[in-house]
Amino acid sequence: MDFEEEDLSPDHVFGKTKLPDGPFYVSSILQDDDTAMDKFFDLVPFKIPEALSVERGVRHDDGVWLFMGNNPEYPDQGKGMKGKKRKKSTASTITGRPEHKDDVEHSGTWHMQLMGYKTWFIRPTQDAQAWGRQPPSLDTSPTASQSPTDHERRLCLLVDQGDVLFLNTRLWWHQTALGPQSDEGLSVSYARDFYLPGTLKSEGGEPKANVDGVHAPRACMRGECVLKEEEIPECDFPASEVHDPHHKPTTPPTYL
Repeated sequence: MDFEEEDLSPDHVFGKTKLPDGPFYVSSILQDDDTAMDKFFDLVPFKIPEALSVERGVRHDDGVWLFMGNNPEYPDQGKGMKGKKRKKSTASTITGRPEHKDDVEHSGTWHMQLMGYKTWFIRPTQDAQAWGRQPPSLDTSPTASQSPTDHERRLCLLVDQGDVLFLNTRLWWHQTALGPQSDEGLSVSYARDFYLPGTLKSEGGEPKANVDGVHAPRACMRGECVLKEEEIPECDFPASEVHDPHHKPTTPPTYL
């Protein structure tokens, strides 16, 4: 069913006591309103999962993402000719945004499924530098299947009511879909971005992920070449603040 843009605005969808007719799938963010945030967290199971508590050194953004979809299992088709009610038909699947990855700096996002269910399709990016090592492969995974569009292998995750999904959307291509929902036809979830211990803050005090750097993925023997010029990635190398490349040490260096 086609909707006008204002029909799917957050105020229109989340502020109504009666949902719009027909299937839909929308998202919004609740932010910069402490009173509304407090009211929201009083209504949901938790504000922060225990595994990502402040005591563990994890920080969260000050916003919360809201996702709502309406896709009744047997949508009402209205009345046909002579006022006779049409037969009910099984609803089709609603897809969200096309497969994508997010240009974000946080460590990941957790999604709490409050009502209904949602299907996630994910596959790892092939950016070895972003992973810090070889990206995982799904070629031999028994639970991966081929995408019907580009034939890339991806995982299909069914997130049901009460489930929590943790995902770094910068490292995983992802897409969501809402299949026919039972009961009221609703799929409702909320999500928050988090930063693991050790992350840095960008300019302006906003947290960001660790700066890309170079490290040895294995133990190296004395005299072994550990990095060639053509292998040098585009990132900063750690160095002392008083480092002088032309300085000649008075004592022989100590190799670890």
